[in-house]
Amino acid sequence: MAVILASCAFWAPVKFVIPGDDAKPEIINFKARFKRLSRKERKALERRVGANSLTAEVRKIISERLGNPEHKHTAKDREEIQLRVEADPIDDDEFLKEVLVDWDLKDKQGKAVVFSLAALEELADEWDGIEPALVNAYFDARRAATSPEAVQKNSDEPSATTT
Repeated sequence: MAVILASCAFWAPVKFVIPGDDAKPEIINFKARFKRLSRKERKALERRVGANSLTAEVRKIISERLGNPEHKHTAKDREEIQLRVEADPIDDDEFLKEVLVDWDLKDKQGKAVVFSLAALEELADEWDGIEPALVNAYFDARRAATSPEAVQKNSDEPSATTT
């Protein structure tokens, strides 16, 4: 069954900061469009992101503890922990190839920069730090959309007097 509740992608604001003249920051604001992931896809991606901080030693310790019968874990917990331990790390480039589908970016003269993976690669080579800015925008948008305040705000019924 395929139920469509929202578009297959979402827009998020991106804030890219670079050193400007006289050591003052130059801020480039634009929007990026990210693929909306299924729960399975999101969990797999989050495991890969989390794997970035797992050293071989930490993986070994976790695996040993997981095998210890004194540690009480449900079968579901054990499976999730094992999947996290076995996940391959992912870098910003790979991450963006998975989720970035478009952007609304203009150059210094106001001309649109057409999105493509080649354009992303060229931009990343020329403008150090743009990839982390895009990755942060993805996670910031996900956090903002699921924060208790946002959920409450977007769940309230409109006032009867609202036009």
